[in-house]
Amino acid sequence: VYEAEDTLLMRTVAVKVLAPAVAGDRDMLVRFLAEARAASVVRHPNLVTIYQIGRQDEVIFTAMELVRGGNCADWVAEK
Repeated sequence: VYEAEDTLLMRTVAVKVLAPAVAGDRDMLVRFLAEARAASVVRHPNLVTIYQIGRQDEVIFTAMELVRGGNCADWVAEK
């Protein structure tokens, strides 16, 4: 996941990219898109908002709300 700037809407977003090593794997692509679609229809304070699913050249990505804070590894270590 990368931090990026949505230059059209003038906001900072998080961009999740399907790893190039698995982008050619149909099952991984279907899974990535299914995850993004499922997240895009759910509204909950503990979930980020999905703004876009797209492809730029050969890179498949999901652009979503950026939430600042720690990472999952830090959270798990605290538990």
